[in-house]
Amino acid sequence: MKNSFFGFTLIELLISVTIIMLFISMSISYINKQSDEQNLRNETGKLISILELAKKKAYSADYANLVCDGGFNGYEVDISGNNYSLYLRCGGQRMPEGAPLAINTFNLVKTSVIAGDQAVIFSNLNSEALMYDGLGSRLDSLTITLQNNSSTPQCLDIVVNSSGRIDPDETLRDCP
Repeated sequence: MKNSFFGFTLIELLISVTIIMLFISMSISYINKQSDEQNLRNETGKLISILELAKKKAYSADYANLVCDGGFNGYEVDISGNNYSLYLRCGGQRMPEGAPLAINTFNLVKTSVIAGDQAVIFSNLNSEALMYDGLGSRLDSLTITLQNNSSTPQCLDIVVNSSGRIDPDETLRDCP
């Protein structure tokens, strides 16, 4: 009687499954990396949108016809840690969070800001941007660095200069 075998050995099956699992694990890590990069780009885009909104509303003196004690001075974007807030400025100072004239606070998702507290003030009086670091020192330009919270952190920069120009750097780089 002739013995014919038409199948795979256990070793062949184990090797095939191992190779398939290696390809799956490599593709999952690549997908996670791409997801983290896209999330960082999205959060950077949201922050740029808020900065542009504050600038446009300040330069057009748009404060929704609210009574502003001491006169309308523009808008402030306060950036710290994992969030940023948009404030209306009246009488030379920002309205406190929770006051009727405070606008909103936005949380960064899976992203954080490097370099501590920062503030950008768009003034309606002279169409300029005033930038401050966390210590209250005035800056000529401000670089806001956003970092994704992943195992291999990457960063994107946003530069705001004193004329109010907002320049995003689209190049992802490894964070220090």
